[in-house]
Amino acid sequence: AAPVAKRRRSRERLAWWVAALAVMAAVVFAVLWATTQRDDSHVVRAEISAPEGWQLDPVWGLALSPDGSQIAFAALDEKYRGSLWLRPVGSDAARQIPGTEGGGLPFWSPDGRHIGFFADGQLKRVALTGGPAQTISAAPSPRGGTWAEDGTIVFNGEFRKGLYRVSASGGTPVELTRLDEERGEISHRWPHFLPGGKNLLFLAQTAEGGSPNDESTIEAVNLASGDRTRIVQANSSMAYAPSGHLLFARERTLLAQRFNAKTMSVSGDPVPLVGAVEYGPQEQAVFSVSAEGTLVYQKGQQSAGNSQLVWFDRQGRRLEDEGPVQEMQVPRLSNDGGRVVYGSQGDIWIRDLERDVATRLTFHPAPDFVPIWSPDDEWIVFASMRDRQKGNGLYRKRSSGAGEAEELLDLAEDGTPWDWHPEGDRIVFQELGGQTMSDLRLLSLATGTSEDLLSTRENEMMGHFSPDGKWVVYAVGDEQPEIFVTTISGKGRWQVSTGGGVFPRWSPDGREIVYLEPANRIMAVEVSVSDGFRAQRPRLLFEANVNGPFNLHPDGERILVSQAADTENSPPLSLILNWPELLRQQ
Repeated sequence: AAPVAKRRRSRERLAWWVAALAVMAAVVFAVLWATTQRDDSHVVRAEISAPEGWQLDPVWGLALSPDGSQIAFAALDEKYRGSLWLRPVGSDAARQIPGTEGGGLPFWSPDGRHIGFFADGQLKRVALTGGPAQTISAAPSPRGGTWAEDGTIVFNGEFRKGLYRVSASGGTPVELTRLDEERGEISHRWPHFLPGGKNLLFLAQTAEGGSPNDESTIEAVNLASGDRTRIVQANSSMAYAPSGHLLFARERTLLAQRFNAKTMSVSGDPVPLVGAVEYGPQEQAVFSVSAEGTLVYQKGQQSAGNSQLVWFDRQGRRLEDEGPVQEMQVPRLSNDGGRVVYGSQGDIWIRDLERDVATRLTFHPAPDFVPIWSPDDEWIVFASMRDRQKGNGLYRKRSSGAGEAEELLDLAEDGTPWDWHPEGDRIVFQELGGQTMSDLRLLSLATGTSEDLLSTRENEMMGHFSPDGKWVVYAVGDEQPEIFVTTISGKGRWQVSTGGGVFPRWSPDGREIVYLEPANRIMAVEVSVSDGFRAQRPRLLFEANVNGPFNLHPDGERILVSQAADTENSPPLSLILNWPELLRQQ
């Protein structure tokens, strides 16, 4: 009997231990549950850096997966070649997405298995499980896309047009929205599907961001009826959060406002969520939200338009910097090599390189942009949105600043001047042409009339006269433009580049054409025009981080490059978990 009693006592002790463990487990579970409940009111912040050897590219954006577990973002390598990357939120490792070279503006499929993006003038998609990227549609100048659960993609493929929809498997895009010319709309961009996929948000833009006459609005459109509902005045990309908020930017501050997705209406005042969010030149606030309460954004300490003027010799040796780092759009060197004219903050400025002094040339509240010099450097011609609801005009003003700007040509569509003929009687400019895409035209200063130089179904752009005025070099194409030469009458066509190219320039002595190849390679081609046109093989001069057109000094030995501001130390991506709690804390 004794051994049996001992076993009974052992079983009783075991039962007590099991009961005690059960109680302890219950207590632990209760503590963990309570802690979890308390953590729901906590905001967690983290930072995400670019992969080693790469830098974040805010112009080409980022996107959170629908479940908030992964971030797709654009980055640049040391030669400023772009690609899309994927990083799980809970990991410190990112991987490059094959097939997305040169791509950006990512957006997710609803199931999180594919990413839509834009590259090489096309709308594409890529599966995260592998395989080549698939082309869906042409998109020469994209401004965002969004993907619905039924497989519909809505996107902007040309920045001066409305929105189009297309099947994610491909097909012919169908117009969804049309610009309201009476209201002065110039673009519909940054579409964003609302839950259910029957309605989407988009930006109806009437002016460039920061313009005094800006009346842009965030609107909703019903895909079935095409009916539009105006939501709020803003000139920004946007996102809907299931917490019932509309997120958008004003003056580089990310705001959240109560939004009813059924009635398409906002209530209350917008509440500041994040200060100093990156706001790009395409009116894109660089942020993304997911359904479960995750927010990721790029801090706005860098400006995509900031540049540094740098002198290089023909071997690529950096000689000296000119002026400060600042917003500088399309800088042009004067013909005597002593001054630079450029656009900044919607006005035209001239910097005297010898005195290191910048002088403001235009003061109109409407945007002025893309200035060029007259052959004698006495005049500046530029494009402007002043005094019009649609299109822009070409204006001229004395480089001394004396007098008022004079309108030379009123354009029905957007146009930009590129070069002034050496004899001073004509200007070559680029104009959007509907079915003919972008055309090159000649403006006669004597008559004030214009005529076609090149008008085809291709994109002709960036024309530049030869020193003798008998030839024009230009870029043409959508996916990968190439450099060609034609006569001043538009007769004949000779190819100069072989690996793509933009921003062509004729050397001062007329014996060379210099242009920018993809991957920021400045190329030179020896040419002869004494007996027709002949071109030698392109050769590499040097690689440089070029932000827009470069300029050749009159001595032919130096090249003035506008370099994008150094972004190696650009701020990392900022991640906020449970961001709606920030609104409850205010």
